[in-house]
Amino acid sequence: MRGKEMQPRETKPTRSGWFTPVVGCAVICVFAAWLAVYFRYRHAQAFPGDSLLIEPAVIDIGFLQYGQKKIVEVSIKNTGLRTHTIIGANVSCYCLTSSDFPRSIHAGQQDIVAFEILGTSEAGEAFEQRAALVLDSHRSAPLALKVSGVGAAAKSEEE
Repeated sequence: MRGKEMQPRETKPTRSGWFTPVVGCAVICVFAAWLAVYFRYRHAQAFPGDSLLIEPAVIDIGFLQYGQKKIVEVSIKNTGLRTHTIIGANVSCYCLTSSDFPRSIHAGQQDIVAFEILGTSEAGEAFEQRAALVLDSHRSAPLALKVSGVGAAAKSEEE
């Protein structure tokens, strides 16, 4: 046996060295991503604002004199399966208010909410005010009202 040199056999690389951990990691990542999407979707469906609709969401009131008050009404519809209570609204200006809160809207029902806007713009000056409704869960709903218009000149006494 001395005369014959032993030559190393060609070996094929085995997949078990790196393949199994990589595939295992990929399976775990895919499962974790699926769980994240599942719970996010489930959470999004359970968020109270997703089942509330406000109409109209944008109101152009036209001209409004400085100091003049105007009432705008919106319909809020609950398309969800449980009652939601609106406890208030975060407004962009003190000039947009509502005393219609708190208000509970039962599943499948709708209600009218009135907002009062006070003219604070000078003649010819455009304005835009917003209100985001706040639910009893203390989170702002994805419900927002936008009221816009233009300040009007005061009426003369001759008119």
